[in-house]
Amino acid sequence: MHLRTMLMSLLLGAGCLAPATLREQSGTAALEAARLQASEAAPALPIYVLRLAHDELSLSVADRAAVAMIIDDAEFHARTLDRSRAAFLEVLARGVDAGSMNENVLPIYTDQISWASGMVGPYLAYALGQLHDLLPPEQRVQLVAITKQHYPLWARAWAASSEPPRWVDGFARRDFTDLVPDLIGAGQRWAERSAAHVRTVLPTLEPAQRAALARSLRFGTVE
Repeated sequence: MHLRTMLMSLLLGAGCLAPATLREQSGTAALEAARLQASEAAPALPIYVLRLAHDELSLSVADRAAVAMIIDDAEFHARTLDRSRAAFLEVLARGVDAGSMNENVLPIYTDQISWASGMVGPYLAYALGQLHDLLPPEQRVQLVAITKQHYPLWARAWAASSEPPRWVDGFARRDFTDLVPDLIGAGQRWAERSAAHVRTVLPTLEPAQRAALARSLRFGTVE
């Protein structure tokens, strides 16, 4: 399989979509690049729903601006989760550099994602509640339908289940009871499946392929 094709397959299967190209960086810059990958390419599902509302619904200028403000605030609070996912991607990249995963370290970073998900979840539920209050009933129902339509693409990026979580339907009723545990579970599955996928493919890679995969995990590039 061609290196580019193989790496794209790996990234999609592992739940790591590649956004715009970012050139080689190091240290803090590398972690920031990975954070951008984690947040921009595949944000947490509540933020994805907020973005769909902004981009897909017919809103007045004032309402679209209000949704943009809700998104900005939600993304600000989600930085903890973005950074925990970025740190996990960096650990995977270092394992690829070394030729083997550090199995003692991976669970620590997976737990950090779970902790961050639990911290961020209430803020994201609040943001969705703000959006619910802003939209008329028919647009709430419309947004649920749009989310379900787009969900398979998001689910592929997060290695998530094929069915949307219950809180997506609950949006129309302002019921976000399951959002926090779902967010925690989604983060755990993303980390575990990403690590499993890298662990499986790593022994088959040549040195140049390992280097390309490590860059992809860090910077979202596929060479």
